[in-house]
Amino acid sequence: MPEVRHPLAGMLAVVVPLEIDRMRAMNDEQRTQQIAEHASRTVAQLLGEQGDVLLYGGRGCAETFAVLARGLVCLAWAPGGVTAFGMHFCARHEECEKADAELAAREASCV
Repeated sequence: MPEVRHPLAGMLAVVVPLEIDRMRAMNDEQRTQQIAEHASRTVAQLLGEQGDVLLYGGRGCAETFAVLARGLVCLAWAPGGVTAFGMHFCARHEECEKADAELAAREASCV
């Protein structure tokens, strides 16, 4: 695990995998609905407006953290997952490993 410098990263390292497991227990329809609800423009807008509160604390910090965590969980279900704060989150790790192997093969052929 990479060195964690900000408490936010340590909290995300715990919360995001737990939420991925929670969503894994859902059926495909429920999971798709959850992702659609949380992957909206509203999430991006809230993070844009409250990002400083998230980093430095203050009113709305917990809500903004929850939105960030949910956003990362949703992105973890996308092909290749998501990397943030030096950590990689993915719901389907075998797909990530396959993509990494393909990328390495392409890079080797370019040399």
